[in-house]
Amino acid sequence: MDLLRELLERRWVTTPLDASAYSFAYFSGPIPYLCYAEINPDMEGLLFRAQLGGAPLEQENYSAMALLCETLNVNFPIGCFSFNAENGQVRWKHGVHFWNERVTEHLIRNIVEPSLLHIDDATPALVSVHTGRPLEEALARIGEDLGIGTNEHCHYRLEPHPRLRAA
Repeated sequence: MDLLRELLERRWVTTPLDASAYSFAYFSGPIPYLCYAEINPDMEGLLFRAQLGGAPLEQENYSAMALLCETLNVNFPIGCFSFNAENGQVRWKHGVHFWNERVTEHLIRNIVEPSLLHIDDATPALVSVHTGRPLEEALARIGEDLGIGTNEHCHYRLEPHPRLRAA
């Protein structure tokens, strides 16, 4: 579990949730996400979740957000956005089972880093629907670069953003 904390804290300030799970703030440009990473030894799983932050989604935008999440997911080979129609929350979900294998930094990176890149690509579209823009306009914004968000909790002092590592 120390490996997960050490890896995350190279980029973010983490909050322990229990002995095997940590939360941290991630910013896609100026847009906040509350993230959660866990190594669950009982289910032999590595989980990563990110919940879109900001103001609550207006109910009149629920159907467009659900359709956007569905449309985004068609193009993802792994991971997915989920939309909760009861409360309007949008989340990114990804994970892997590591049955009888040792959790390595490489395995953690292979879950967290592609997740952040997918989130970055989708955020402009999610924000468009969130602010009431038409779905067609939102779809045109997929992949728009909002920049790398930083603040006192999301610092990248010890290790760069995954987008910069991939370049």
